Amino acid sequence: MGEDSSTRIATAAKSIYTYCRNRTSTKEEAEDLSHDILLELLKSQGSLRNEKAFYGFMWAVAGNVYKNWCKKRKNVMCELDDKIPDNGILFTEMLEKESDIRRLQRELKLLPEQYRKVVVMYYFDGMKVAAIAKQTNITESMVKFLLFKSRKILKEGIYMERTFGEQSFNPARMTLGFFAPKGNWSTWVDPTYFERNILAQNILMACYNSSCTAEEISLQLGIAVPYLAKDLQELCDTAVLAKKNNSYETDIVIFTKEFNKELLSKTASHQKEIADIVTNFLDEKLSKFKKIGFFTGDMGDDSLLRWRITHLILEQAVINELDKNPNIQFTKEHNGNPIFLFGSEGVEYSCLAIGYGNEQGDKMQFLEFSPKTFLEIFSWGHFHNRDKRVKLMLEIAKGKMDEFDEGEKIEITELIKLGFLKKDSDTINLCIPIYTAEEYAQALTITAEARSKISEITDKMIEIAKDILIQHSPAAKKNEAESIAWLKKREISMDRPVEIMLGSGALRRTLESEHPAAYVVLK
Repeated sequence: MGEDSSTRIATAAKSIYTYCRNRTSTKEEAEDLSHDILLELLKSQGSLRNEKAFYGFMWAVAGNVYKNWCKKRKNVMCELDDKIPDNGILFTEMLEKESDIRRLQRELKLLPEQYRKVVVMYYFDGMKVAAIAKQTNITESMVKFLLFKSRKILKEGIYMERTFGEQSFNPARMTLGFFAPKGNWSTWVDPTYFERNILAQNILMACYNSSCTAEEISLQLGIAVPYLAKDLQELCDTAVLAKKNNSYETDIVIFTKEFNKELLSKTASHQKEIADIVTNFLDEKLSKFKKIGFFTGDMGDDSLLRWRITHLILEQAVINELDKNPNIQFTKEHNGNPIFLFGSEGVEYSCLAIGYGNEQGDKMQFLEFSPKTFLEIFSWGHFHNRDKRVKLMLEIAKGKMDEFDEGEKIEITELIKLGFLKKDSDTINLCIPIYTAEEYAQALTITAEARSKISEITDKMIEIAKDILIQHSPAAKKNEAESIAWLKKREISMDRPVEIMLGSGALRRTLESEHPAAYVVLK
């Protein structure tokens, strides 16, 4: 390593201090530990042969220095014996140093609620075992059992002196995706809960390429085994993690960063082809499309119309056509309905098609192109689980102008603010296109050639995705990978081409109050 490496070490000092602060009880301890790590890096810089491996080398050195630091600290850390006197004991009477109290408080936060409640009553409030039993409505024996178990858990957390894996200082982020042709998947697994649970995400990543025991997961994540128990069980209950003997292995396919990078690289030319097909259609046939005579909404110029035609073409070519007879084998089911669950490393989702309708067969269709988290997708949807709002929009689309009740008037005011409706004098209209069934059929006819070409290109990219995903999947998941690669079609055939069109100026950036990929079809 040369002069550049010394500069990198100086630049990384803040990250190293943060790493140390998260593993120590005081600012002073963090400063001492980070100083030791930086000193060791400077001493060892001559042993690094590959400059590109600097950060991996840096964190390996940090982990080794931290391990040795923990060994030195072991003799001065507080002791908890396993005897449970009937009288409560205050922490301040047990521990000699304030830093010891902070260390135990840090571990205490990770205890299950029932354990933590009893420990706080006994050690912080000084309550007797009998009083705790009466207040919590459990037996004295159970109180002592919870205190005994809590001590064991706290000890293990405090005295973890191991070489932690990369995920302990560089945790992975992943989302949980789903595909279900029918049925309510949300009664089984909640992606929004998983999205908030970084520990669960990292457990699945740790167990993906090879099975791990709880102890091995603990080493990889830098978290004591007792704190993993609840998440391990919940992941097994939702069938995304499987336990075999004493080991755990991830039971879903994960689209890893390495897979995504290779896929996007090898399909880049095809993505450009799709973008060019849609762009050429917009440039050559926009006027013909407008002659269909459908209600366009308040557009002013053609920029939003270009978005809406793009939506229609890609939705029909990639989703509707290719979803009719997918050659896939579902690996899981819920309430008798087939379902795919899968992970994606990172925090983004591909575009999501959302449709809402009424009993008469009228429908509103939305397509969210911009990658968002699951929670943001449905906050954008505005109509999710809001049947009255859907019904109101479709009634206005069919010409209803008056006789609204108070609740509907409130909804109309909100929809105007959101940009879905506009009011001119006494007239209320939608701000998104409205097709009759006949007009929609004409739109499909005009776009048929473009859609057919895009479907063919997408089929080619799906085959590429299969080959790459099989290579990036563990042996037990290669068969499933062959089927589930099909789900990448939205990203490579819809999201990416739209990004290309935005970059070329074929599409413009839109405002939050505009809804460029939304329309209504009246039966």
